[in-house]
Amino acid sequence: MLYLSKNGINCPTPCKVMDGKYVSHQQITEKHRHAVYVQTFVEGIPVGSKADAITPSLAYRAGAFLGEMDSALKGFNHLGFVGKRSIWGLECVANLKHHLHDFQNERERKLLTSALQAFGDQVIPNFKKFQRGIIHGDFNPNNVIAELDTTSTANSNDPNYNVTGVIDFGDTVYSCYVFELGLAICHFMMASQSKDRVSVGEQFKAGYESEFTLNECEQKVLDICITGRAVQLIIMCGNELKKQPDNEYIRSYVALAWELLTLMDEK
Repeated sequence: MLYLSKNGINCPTPCKVMDGKYVSHQQITEKHRHAVYVQTFVEGIPVGSKADAITPSLAYRAGAFLGEMDSALKGFNHLGFVGKRSIWGLECVANLKHHLHDFQNERERKLLTSALQAFGDQVIPNFKKFQRGIIHGDFNPNNVIAELDTTSTANSNDPNYNVTGVIDFGDTVYSCYVFELGLAICHFMMASQSKDRVSVGEQFKAGYESEFTLNECEQKVLDICITGRAVQLIIMCGNELKKQPDNEYIRSYVALAWELLTLMDEK
């Protein structure tokens, strides 16, 4: 985060404590010792709290912001990320095949099977062709910060927002940039209330490519990565929903992921 901040990306940055270090170790109880740190606050509102504002134009700005951040991250590396993996990483999508028997609806199982097959056939064999580096790992609307553009909305009932920052680096890993983009597009399309979600995805990609160039192989598999993320959400959040049947937040996520998977199938 310090590196990104120095490279013009607005994000939380750690603050030094009294001893000049970024982390303070505190003995909270006799048996529990904790690492404590403080970060700066990023002004603005999460884009996810303004779903009606996730228009194709805002998606373009968000994509450009992510592209700028990934371009900056190309120059960064750290041993702390070596070997770090997450079950939410897109490289783990192919491992979800054994959950297909949980889906009794033929149409649903066919959609999931098709998406997983495409991922296995076209994404996994091409891993070595993808550009890699440190990625944010969870660039979804709830982690993207925006501010109202008062100069363009003075005489308008259609508020316009500028993307100004990003938060929550808990899923940061060393991975493929096309996975970063596929994940982000999936979540922005899901969250948008636009009548043309496809345009939201297309404009996010266009914004990203204004700052970061995808190679030919990455271009070909991007849609598969988008659907791969939707499959992840359907299966993994669906499993969690079985444990928490009253969790409406998870239920809504699964429903939105199904909508997107269906939309991408019809695209």
